Amino acid sequence: MEQSKILFLISIIGIIFLLFLAQNLEPKQIDINKITKENIEERISTDITIQKIEYKSSSIIITPQNSNISIIIFTNKILNLKENQTIRINGKIETYKGDLQIIADKITTSSQNT
Repeated sequence: MEQSKILFLISIIGIIFLLFLAQNLEPKQIDINKITKENIEERISTDITIQKIEYKSSSIIITPQNSNISIIIFTNKILNLKENQTIRINGKIETYKGDLQIIADKITTSSQNT
């Protein structure tokens, strides 16, 4: 009985450690111009300057300056973003119709703390 309590406690500590680790791992910082098809499925962080913003019914498409990689944000909210603004994108690299794109899960502006 004592052994099962110890094993249970070790398991709980391990789960807590993994949850802590998963929340605190930062994605790989990469220049958007160095992203290739070899990076598909990777979680990355990149700084971009916004060239164009398109609001769709359930998403926002950001076109960065000096890159053909689109940034997709799945939301129906209006974000306080503007052209020529520099932002940091955290997300996953995907392809859509053969083109690279980043599915953003976090956007940070220079006025926000990271």
